[in-house]
Amino acid sequence: TTVGSVMGFTLYNDELPGIPIIGTYHPSYVMRGNWGQVALVLSHFRKAKRIAEADEWKEELGSYMGVTTLEELRALRDYLLGPEIEMLAVDTETTGLSFMDDELLCISFSGERGTGYSVPILHRGERTVMKVKGRGENRKEVPEKEWYPAAYWSKEELSEVIAILEEILSSDKPKGGQNLPFDLKMLERVVGQAAIKAQTAFGFHVNNVAHDTLAQSSLVSEASPASLTTLISYWTEMPYYESNIAPYKSKMWHLSDKELHEYGGADVDGVQEVHHVLLPKLQEEGSMWTYDNISVPLIRCATRMAERGVYIDMDYFNRLGLYYKDRIDAQKGELAKVLGREVEKPTYYKTVQKILFEELGLPLTRRAQDGALENCDKCKKTWSPCSPKHAATGADDLVELNERSPHPVLSVFIGIRQSEKFSSTYLDGGKSGGFLAHIKEDNRIHGSWTVAAKTGRFTCTEPNLMNPPKEVKIDSDEYGIHSKDAIRSMFIAPPGYGLFNADWSQAEVWVMAYESGDEILLGLLQEGADIHAYVARELCKLGVSSKFSKTDVDEDLSLEQWKAAHLDLRGKGKTFVFGMNYGLTIEGAAERLSCSKEEAAPLLTHYTGHIFPKMAPYQLRIRED
Repeated sequence: TTVGSVMGFTLYNDELPGIPIIGTYHPSYVMRGNWGQVALVLSHFRKAKRIAEADEWKEELGSYMGVTTLEELRALRDYLLGPEIEMLAVDTETTGLSFMDDELLCISFSGERGTGYSVPILHRGERTVMKVKGRGENRKEVPEKEWYPAAYWSKEELSEVIAILEEILSSDKPKGGQNLPFDLKMLERVVGQAAIKAQTAFGFHVNNVAHDTLAQSSLVSEASPASLTTLISYWTEMPYYESNIAPYKSKMWHLSDKELHEYGGADVDGVQEVHHVLLPKLQEEGSMWTYDNISVPLIRCATRMAERGVYIDMDYFNRLGLYYKDRIDAQKGELAKVLGREVEKPTYYKTVQKILFEELGLPLTRRAQDGALENCDKCKKTWSPCSPKHAATGADDLVELNERSPHPVLSVFIGIRQSEKFSSTYLDGGKSGGFLAHIKEDNRIHGSWTVAAKTGRFTCTEPNLMNPPKEVKIDSDEYGIHSKDAIRSMFIAPPGYGLFNADWSQAEVWVMAYESGDEILLGLLQEGADIHAYVARELCKLGVSSKFSKTDVDEDLSLEQWKAAHLDLRGKGKTFVFGMNYGLTIEGAAERLSCSKEEAAPLLTHYTGHIFPKMAPYQLRIRED
């Protein structure tokens, strides 16, 4: 058991009898740059304070059981649909995370705090299979027993089980859960539906989806982690109950019926407990309108987006994949020509470091910010890499280095890096996957959408459909590709439908303008000006940084013309515009711009004190509040 797995729970040790222990990160870990963990660590200290101040602190689990007979299931239905039940917490345990391929193991319900009931669909079965053992002459097939997900109910019983579950799920009782889009997809899928391979796809209708503790947590404390385990550890008096389950998370059908049912029951009880704490907090904070009118409706939206998927033009996709495969081969040949030899693994960071900084002697980039290198004391003291092996080699770092110290090999490295990124992430993916691995038989990608993740926004995984690059231009007769947005052109509408792009331009900047009351910023927004370009140009006028050169002011150009001519500078301007919403510091600006703190300081001061003069007092007010 690691600290991370039990973090925030109250634990006890035989050497300190009766004294509660709460696992958390040491403050020094946070201060070494892991600021994203601040909210989590603070929540643990607050819990410790609550325990210390309480006259008595008692943690206990509720009563959990499996519903193993039709008689028990009928009784559960009558109880859950009774007038005294205000909300049904619902959860599913499955054989995996794919709603198209993986199976339902059980469906769990809780009608009130301290209770949880699991209705099995499948459970641990045992069978004998033949497996090859030994080597050489001793190699032979031998029988071996294995566990597999086996049907729990007989065929005769299953029809009534499904009918009763449908009666519960389709009832008018408000339903709640944790990250409900996942459970809704598992419950509402139908056998025979395009790309659905799972056999436990019963097509339930879950009516009156009303609550999600993940969404509630995001509104109460946006920056805090919001897994169910974390929420239970902080907001409830339930003890840690996953110690025996953790090794089986990827193979839950290996658990005994009792273990699986009690775990499912504890999960839905946890939802009830967290819900009864967080909902009053939303009411106290005046966040119920946002919760009811935005957060909850987005649950259905996220579910439908995943179920429907996005349609892929497979002919175009294949041509695009071939284009980048040939392009990478050509770029590797160009690299060999520039260096006078072939290079193995030209995108591997150690290869790039050795060629650029050791062989060619180019200036070092910023210090690396990942892995063990992030905590190098020598690098931290100078805010720069202490050796070539500690220099960053990311795409942006190479672009910045090429601007500072142009060299023919840099443009080739940058090109290979971009082409391999596009190929591995958005196309065939080679060994590591890519979009191709996620395209189903219906020619769609069914990404997993989550509402109110740690960013407070939608997120998408398996794969991430939110970050395909835009405005990638390809004009090739050989591959039949003529597009100003080549990567995103793979997404098309199916016959009879159309696609359109919509974006609320600079939404966060509008909020910042109204909150700060800065007349200059408000005026620019009302004129429809590009704020990022405006900021970048104003920083160029300052003339104190190599990142924003005074020679790039170009007074004779309109702002739109300047933006088109200096897209790279506009991108750097975003560092300040968006960064200020999240408390951008001098150190943070220096990191993002790959410059010294001395160079970043006047840029930040000019932004808050002169470009938008009401920004500094606004930031001070936010910090004080």
